[in-house]
Amino acid sequence: MRHLAPAVLALTIAVPIAAQSAPERPPANTNQSKTEKDAKDPRQAKARELLESAGGQAAALPMDVQPLALLQLAVIETAVDKAKAAEDFDLAFAAAATLPSNPDRRYREDFQADIVRELAKFDPEHAMDMLRTMPPGPPDEPDSRITAVDAVLERALAEKRWTARWS
Repeated sequence: MRHLAPAVLALTIAVPIAAQSAPERPPANTNQSKTEKDAKDPRQAKARELLESAGGQAAALPMDVQPLALLQLAVIETAVDKAKAAEDFDLAFAAAATLPSNPDRRYREDFQADIVRELAKFDPEHAMDMLRTMPPGPPDEPDSRITAVDAVLERALAEKRWTARWS
């Protein structure tokens, strides 16, 4: 738990900064780089700096805590940088694959389903791709993927983004 404190502190500071940034206006020049945008909004620059720091700290955490820290980082990152958030969701999913799984408690499957459920709020297609990589559980036990499937379908229906790929 003591290893999680620095990452939580950095995330706690980054969330208000990212959330308080000025509302986005259509950019005059769509070819602006992140550094040019950050130069115009120092709060965004500080949020990015704190999130990068938290990402480095999350990578140094013990393997049993790392997936949770990366998931929280990914959720917060969606307010600042969607592409970086997608990377963090992927890292969290991969880190969760190292969690133990046994008949008494299926940590790996449950946590991977939680990651897919959170990702579905932002990118249902990416969440569906992740969901496809999750193996089914034993036939005599409840399937951990059910809540993730519900979240993906709920979001897809809300956005009415049914394509041939989903059918």
